[in-house]
Amino acid sequence: ADHYETESELVDAFREDVSLTDHDGVGRRTSHKVWDYLESEYPEVNRERMERSESYCTEYTTDHDLPDHSIEDGVTYFAFVCPRCENVNPLEGDPEGFENRPFACTTCRWVSLLEKESLRNFAERELSDGDTEVPA
Repeated sequence: ADHYETESELVDAFREDVSLTDHDGVGRRTSHKVWDYLESEYPEVNRERMERSESYCTEYTTDHDLPDHSIEDGVTYFAFVCPRCENVNPLEGDPEGFENRPFACTTCRWVSLLEKESLRNFAERELSDGDTEVPA
């Protein structure tokens, strides 16, 4: 309340991924509670925040140097696009196993979290062969 006069100002700071712990008197616990509230009350703003932030990877591709993503051995090949330098980083395995895990870019070494919802959407859209399940 001391740092943001209106909820709208707080939501704008959330959208910009401002760290609340940078303000005097705001600790991790309070910051997490405010973030949890904002994530639940403003899901579209949260989605925009994650897409704009370098802390979260929300972009994936099948355009990489690994074999075709639907080969006969049942292994899934895809890549995450680094949110900082846009390097394509190949991955091998079930996309579900990569959800909400941090990975470092092989070029700039920036570590971002492979955001669960965007990874699932990518897998359903790009890796599925018409089934509702992602190939293992």
